[in-house]
Amino acid sequence: MLERDVDLAQATVGAVTAFVWTALPDYVEGRWALRGAKLALGAGSTGAMVALERERRGTTVAGDGSPRGAAPEPVRGGPLLMAAGMTTSVSSLLATPRVSRAIVRRLRERGVRRPHTALGAGIAALSLAMEAPRILAAARERRHA
Repeated sequence: MLERDVDLAQATVGAVTAFVWTALPDYVEGRWALRGAKLALGAGSTGAMVALERERRGTTVAGDGSPRGAAPEPVRGGPLLMAAGMTTSVSSLLATPRVSRAIVRRLRERGVRRPHTALGAGIAALSLAMEAPRILAAARERRHA
């Protein structure tokens, strides 16, 4: 996979994660069920980000579990840093639960049947829009290198 494809895939995973995370209350009832769904989403998206980062570094895992390809460069914090970055970006977009609740309330007042889903779609679009300049600049830089 080309590096720009990995960048785009990681940005997409982040945006989809933000969307689903935000939309879950429209589809999952109960506090514990919602927490479980968010835990599963976090684990799945972190796994996807780690797999994409391994792809970028040229390291994949063979069917027998042994690594193949070039050894990855050491990264301080590695996968945990990526997971923290994803979590931080989602939470920074929502700012506080109070802001999120206010937006959902306003959407509901305007007749939106699934306000968390609408908010999640906006957050996902904003997330991709924020990543687009970086991905395009990196692609341009690689093309001229």
